[in-house]
Amino acid sequence: MARRRSWPAGLIALESRDFRLLWSGALVSNMGSWLQAVAQGWLILQITNSDFLLGMVNAVGNVPVMTLSLFGGVMADRLDRRILLMVAQSALMVLTLIMALLTAISAINTAWLLVLVLLIGIASALS
Repeated sequence: MARRRSWPAGLIALESRDFRLLWSGALVSNMGSWLQAVAQGWLILQITNSDFLLGMVNAVGNVPVMTLSLFGGVMADRLDRRILLMVAQSALMVLTLIMALLTAISAINTAWLLVLVLLIGIASALS
């Protein structure tokens, strides 16, 4: 007979395997997003040493999330949520890989960074 885990009252939802998988996946994804946000800021400071452009990168990345999240919610209600999430997460992965590649080959510049951050913000609004 398998022994059941005893979770504290506030963590009772973690008894569900599916919820544990969702929670751990969301945790890893959010940590990656936070690391990327810090890296983008650090990168623009390394390229330009401009406080204004640091603020611009943060604004360009966050404004689409604030303005387009409502449309993302409508799309989630009307389309298959699983496919929408897979498309958005795949887009985020591809855009992040492009940014990493451009940085690795020293081809990244302010314009590329702003465009990629904008596209990442748009994809984030859909997920």
